[in-house]
Amino acid sequence: MKAGIGKKTKGKLNSFLIFLGLSLLLWFLTKFSKEITNDVQGQLHLVGIPEGNMLMGEDLIPVRIQMQGTGFDYLYYAFNKPKIEVDVASSAIENNGTWVLPRIEVNSLASQQLSQDAEVQLPSNGLPITLEILATKKVAVKIMADVSYEEGFSPIDSYYVVPDSVTVSGPSSVIDTLSIVETERKAYVNVSQDLDDILLLSVGEDSNLNVNPDTVEFSLSVAEFIEDSRVIPIEVINVPPDTDVQLFPSSVTISYVIDFDNYKKILASDFKVVCDLSKASEDANLLAPELIRYPKTAKNVTMNTAQVEFIIIQ
Repeated sequence: MKAGIGKKTKGKLNSFLIFLGLSLLLWFLTKFSKEITNDVQGQLHLVGIPEGNMLMGEDLIPVRIQMQGTGFDYLYYAFNKPKIEVDVASSAIENNGTWVLPRIEVNSLASQQLSQDAEVQLPSNGLPITLEILATKKVAVKIMADVSYEEGFSPIDSYYVVPDSVTVSGPSSVIDTLSIVETERKAYVNVSQDLDDILLLSVGEDSNLNVNPDTVEFSLSVAEFIEDSRVIPIEVINVPPDTDVQLFPSSVTISYVIDFDNYKKILASDFKVVCDLSKASEDANLLAPELIRYPKTAKNVTMNTAQVEFIIIQ
């Protein structure tokens, strides 16, 4: 007997739930089928920038759009924001360098593209947009590389960058102040061989600038260096006729570092040290040796003597 009562109760509960579900469905369909006027979140997509100008800022502008539709329409727009495409060249009005999108023009485009009456919530005098004149300039490249070398190794010469300048285009207000374009910062540690790399060019946070090309080739020749020295005789110049000058000391030691490949090619005759008698001090018999010639492959060239004594023999 109790089992029969349970089945009846369960059957009544199922019937109630079905009736409740149908009622809710009917209410939902009735509620969402009604035409209402409401605001939705949309976007203006700015395209067709006038030739010779560029848009400052984003090309997608969030706006509120008032439109009439069913609840189903608004439910759709809640997940798919309506986007209205605005051709700036044909729609915007320019006055003394200020550009404005007229409200009536934007509303007309909205109604056409959304296939129903729509009103974009814009200021009564229109939506101002910022356009700047597009400028182009050739700018030098600055390498932002931090290089440290393995002990005994050094660069043979300064680095090479190809190309050494690039074309940058963007707003004239920015281009006019631009003098260099930096590469990405990159570190090279314990370098003991030639470097060859591709570096990206960076314009910082200014996304309105365009760089062409946007990469450069960076190369640096590296070699192992050793210390060496040569004893070089000093030559006296600007000596009057029938005059002999004796120096103490008569030679200097030239110290330098040289890459391994050129070590055996260095000769004493590659160096020239002179003392100019016309620069002699009247108060003391001293002259300063001058190194006027040395091999370009030699680096950190120094002399062990800053002054020498002299006597004049007539």
